Amino acid sequence: MGKVQAVKNERGVVKLTKKKILTCAIALTFIVLIKIVFSPINFSDKILESTHVNISYIRTDLINGQPTQYLSDYSFDVKSEKFHDVINLLKTYSYHRCFESFKGNAEIKGNTETLIISFYEEPQGVSELYVIANVPNIIVGQTVYRVGYWGNSTSNRLFNEFKEILDIE
Repeated sequence: MGKVQAVKNERGVVKLTKKKILTCAIALTFIVLIKIVFSPINFSDKILESTHVNISYIRTDLINGQPTQYLSDYSFDVKSEKFHDVINLLKTYSYHRCFESFKGNAEIKGNTETLIISFYEEPQGVSELYVIANVPNIIVGQTVYRVGYWGNSTSNRLFNEFKEILDIE
């Protein structure tokens, strides 16, 4: 098998070497992967047909050295103003894949506050979203994604806006 060399033909066109072809293939693969990972996904894709939303707020405090959990549940149907507040809030945010998205382990090491938002759709069933305070990652369905690109500020803003809708201090 002969080596391909960069040789100009009579029209001045350069033939590609194996090294150039391999370099271009690697660069193209890298660009496609970056596009897949960092392309934003709209929450509205997951909640478009929702008719009901349940939200669980879980807070863990340390009392006398023992962790104590507090749970508050909220339920809103399509006729509720709060339902539309939740939907409108999520329409202003997007998320994207991150390296954890490809691990197949839908687990986030959390903080002391968690929101579990369950959207009910007919006939598909339930779509769940987990948002944890001070953590940039969220869980949508069974996959870990990231809100925002740098740091925790975007996910913290989302979390705090949910707390405002739910009147949680």
